[in-house]
Parts: sequence; structure tokens; C-alpha cells
Amino acid sequence: NALTTKFTEMINKDGNVEFISKKAPKVKLSFHQSSSIVKTLASLVIYLKYRAVKNDLVIIDEPELNLHPDNQVKFAKIISRLINKGLRLVISTHSDYIIREINNLIMFSNVDEKEDFSSIYNYNKGEYINLNDVSAYFFNYKNERAKQTEVTPIKIDKYGFEVETLDNTIDYLNEISNDLFFNLKYK
Repeated sequence: NALTTKFTEMINKDGNVEFISKKAPKVKLSFHQSSSIVKTLASLVIYLKYRAVKNDLVIIDEPELNLHPDNQVKFAKIISRLINKGLRLVISTHSDYIIREINNLIMFSNVDEKEDFSSIYNYNKGEYINLNDVSAYFFNYKNERAKQTEVTPIKIDKYGFEVETLDNTIDYLNEISNDLFFNLKYK
């Protein structure tokens, strides 16, 4: 929304995407002059605004790149809206923030007091994900010498799903931080 409200995008006579600020319409930013996030998401915004139709398949590879964690959470909400508008999405991510918010949106769809949670946590209508509308898979090499990846389905229930490798890394880093903190504070 911030992108589309602050800028108008257009394709110039040479076929290049340009962004024009609504506050300074004479200033045109070419695609390569814009920030990394604009470069990353501009084509998606243009596609969604002008081309997307129900049942389209949209593949998004690592949407977390160049996104602050707050915006990764917002992007997860956008994902839910797109699903609920009838788009089919395939998303590859390593972002715990995106996965956690998708899990929250799956849980949100299963709570009875949607109004309460909507007002407390600022969820809007359409920002939920029915667990039957989601599949999750883990792609991993069987071993270090393997040339093909193994694809393993991840169980999804009313609480969402877990990606064990991400959780293990976060737990390990938290353990290190706690050990160092207590060593520094109490030794």
C-alpha cells in the first residue's frame, strides 16, 4: 500500500518501469535507481494491480529479502489476502517472521472470538488462512553428497506448522545468548 499511495508506476516508451512520486510528479525514478525493496516487489505490485485474476499461480521466492521484520509480518498478511481473493501461491522462505505470522493467521481462522482478536491484534477481515488452503513442504538434501533434494510434507493443524531447522537454529542462538548474558552479568 505504501508503494502505491506514494508513487505511481508507469512503463516508459523504452519499456522500462519508472516510479513517479505523487508529491513531485516531474521527478521520475528508474527501476535501477529505486531501493532494493521497490526493485524486489515492484513487478509483483504491477502484476497484482493490472494482471492478476482468480486462480492465477504466483510463485514468490524468498519475499523476506530486503524486508524489515515488521514488513515481513505485513507481507504475510498480504499473502493471506491474496489466498482469500482466490490466487494460488507458491512461496519459498527462510523467514521465521513470515512463518510465524502465517501460523498466527491459521490460528486466527480457528478462534471463535475473531472480533476480539481483530481489535486486540489489528487483524482485518480477510486476514486469516484456512488450514485447508495451505500446504507446507521442507526441501532438503538427504546428505552432503546428494545431488537431489528430498521434499517432505510438513504437518499443518489448527496451530499452523513447524519448520524444525529454523526452530533449532533460533533455539541454539537463544541458548548461546542466554549463556553469554548470564556469564557477563553474574560472573
